[in-house]
Amino acid sequence: MSRRRKVYKKEERVDSRYGSPAVERLITTVMKRGKKSLAERIVYMAIDKSREGSDSVDPLEVVNKAIENVRPRNLPGTARSHARAPNFPGDALDRPIRGQS
Repeated sequence: MSRRRKVYKKEERVDSRYGSPAVERLITTVMKRGKKSLAERIVYMAIDKSREGSDSVDPLEVVNKAIENVRPRNLPGTARSHARAPNFPGDALDRPIRGQS
């Protein structure tokens, strides 16, 4: 029997206009000092401005694509390659080493 307390799942909140959890997370990220209505206005205005150029694009597609572009990419083997590679600027590698001209 586990000695830890039971973990309750949080219900996923969705925004009022689009019904999307991604937009709700974006709103809470933009929000400062609990000013949620201001953060909602900022996010919804940005979505509306992105839609002005083309009417056929779904606004949720634009938001999801933007979040995907911002998210870091986890590439396999990057942790090992940083350990082996020296941390020199690019032009320092082109210069000859002292005593080996």
